[in-house]
Amino acid sequence: MSESEKISIIIPVYNVEPYLEKCLDSLCHQTYRNIEIIAVDDGSTDRSGQICDQYAEKDSRIFVIHQNNAGQAAARNYGLDIATGSYIGFVDSDDWVEAEMYETLLSVLQKNEADIVACGLQLFPSDSEKIQFDDHVTIYDEEEALCDILTNGQLRFEVWNKLFRKECIGKVRFKKNQIHEEIYFMTRVLFRSSRIAFVNKSFYHYLQKRDGNTNSEFKENRLLVFEEFDDLIRELKLREMENNAQRAEILRMIFLLSFYKMALAHQETPEMLIQALIKRFDKYYPSLKDNPFFSEIRLKTWLFRVNPHLYYRFSKKRP
Repeated sequence: MSESEKISIIIPVYNVEPYLEKCLDSLCHQTYRNIEIIAVDDGSTDRSGQICDQYAEKDSRIFVIHQNNAGQAAARNYGLDIATGSYIGFVDSDDWVEAEMYETLLSVLQKNEADIVACGLQLFPSDSEKIQFDDHVTIYDEEEALCDILTNGQLRFEVWNKLFRKECIGKVRFKKNQIHEEIYFMTRVLFRSSRIAFVNKSFYHYLQKRDGNTNSEFKENRLLVFEEFDDLIRELKLREMENNAQRAEILRMIFLLSFYKMALAHQETPEMLIQALIKRFDKYYPSLKDNPFFSEIRLKTWLFRVNPHLYYRFSKKRP
């Protein structure tokens, strides 16, 4: 494969000292060599920033930016603003990737004239044996890709298991101060794409839990995801993608029920946030009665409508 085209890989870095070297090693050892690694140190208070600088001294393809803490979205946006590659990848700094990941993704993308290519992932640590994948490639158009993401299929909302043509991202950026900022980014980039590929190989290794990660806490900015779903549903209807709009309504309710469990699991969650979720449920529930996919969550929503706390006690007994 010719390596004439550059891949920019953007890594937001924040207090990941125990994991960062494995992440950077996995990128430095990529079989596709024409890459730039943009590490954005988002105000780390441990040695993460120093580790990035040390790696940059050894590998000229690594560029390090140090900024005051502004969040993952701002770090990714900074990387997008300065990236010089024709293709864009994202990696979380506590994860790692297989050596042939970007060579394979670029080959699949070019061979299939795709705008985005995604791969499988392996969760770690995991009690299960490593999942075996083949090299089968699936091609989606825009509407099929949205359907897959909205039904928790192979493609996922997350950006870290993907390679994007830079031109398809354009001026789309992550919204700041949100926890689920990838929902907006991915759907808007998909609206600009015509062919999306998925290669059934687990190149990406995702760390499920780590010390110091507060993403499981319930904070007010989690509620912003519902505004994103509301906007997405309106956009899908304007584009006459009614089935996907209805799938988005179901996923919006799944998020709400999950958030309620999360909020109650943390005793420090303010009561006002719990009540805000109940009000959201009352707002969204009536629109589901004519939804053809409602059967997927009928029992859960019925139980929540009868008694939210009863739903919580019931759901705690189930995964």
